[in-house]
Formats: sequence, structure tokens, C-alpha cells
Amino acid sequence: MRRRRGCLVLIELGLDRYPAGIKASSKAEPAEVSLALREEGWSPYRIKFDAGENMWIASVIYRRDAARVVLR
Repeated sequence: MRRRRGCLVLIELGLDRYPAGIKASSKAEPAEVSLALREEGWSPYRIKFDAGENMWIASVIYRRDAARVVLR
């Protein structure tokens, strides 16, 4: 099995950030990252790539089971 390479995608809830459990290429478009997050049940409204940290950061609308998801 090939290991999937990519940049970590973080969910931003308030001042805290949590791993979304998915990875995306640094060359991906924000729309691609948004679609991947939507498949996981999130509703992102802003997505940005932090080149210094080599990760995607998504600001999301709070979802009902977010506490259970980010604490897994």
C-alpha cells in the first residue's frame, strides 16, 4: 500500500485548531480541500494554505458533533 503524501488539513474552531483527519496536496485548489471537508461533514467558509507550516487551515461552521469528532 502506498502512503498518501500530502499536507495536513486543520479545522479552526475559535482560537483552537484540530486535525481534520484528511490530507491534501500543497498544490490543491481550495475548492478541492473544501469538497473533501464537506464529505467529512464539515461546512468550511474559509480555506487557506499556510506555506510556512505546510498545512491547510479551514475555518468551519460549528457542527453538532464537532466535540466528538475533534476529540477522537
